[in-house]
Amino acid sequence: MSLSPSHCLSVAIDLKNGSGSLHKGPGGGKADVTLTVSDEDFMDVVQGKLNPQKAFFSGKLKVKGNIMLSQKLDVILKDYAKL
Repeated sequence: MSLSPSHCLSVAIDLKNGSGSLHKGPGGGKADVTLTVSDEDFMDVVQGKLNPQKAFFSGKLKVKGNIMLSQKLDVILKDYAKL
């Protein structure tokens, strides 16, 4: 999975191998799904202030690739928001 916020930061999240990892930059290999979202909107999603589906349908979140995989990120972020 690759997150590409609209400002300038690209982050690759590998959830296939081991317990997962986060890398600055595009990461190695082809991403199964690419999300494009602004820093502010991403933080709102992480903090539970913005519903990812509403963000998608309003154009704040763009998904390229396997959209079903992007729904798994919502579960992970909900667990993070509880911390």
